[in-house]
Amino acid sequence: MELINAQAVRHAVCNVDIPDGVTEEQFYAVMNNVAGAVNKMSAAAIPNCAECKHWDAASGLTARKCDKWGAYTKQFDYCSYGEAMRTCR
Repeated sequence: MELINAQAVRHAVCNVDIPDGVTEEQFYAVMNNVAGAVNKMSAAAIPNCAECKHWDAASGLTARKCDKWGAYTKQFDYCSYGEAMRTCR
């Protein structure tokens, strides 16, 4: 999986010039959809530790044990090996 810098993509989207023949309202409607898609992609690509199936939610207070690495992590940490917990059975 290739990681993207969502902040850099959002910055690039916000700095695109408005093409000729397109109203400002039309342009920003499309750019808001693009930015929303980037936000969804960046949030879904790699779960943070609290959403990962390898994180032992019962193993600590502020940091909990990652069963994949055997190390303690905080809920908003993440790694490239994160796997989302299944929400349906």
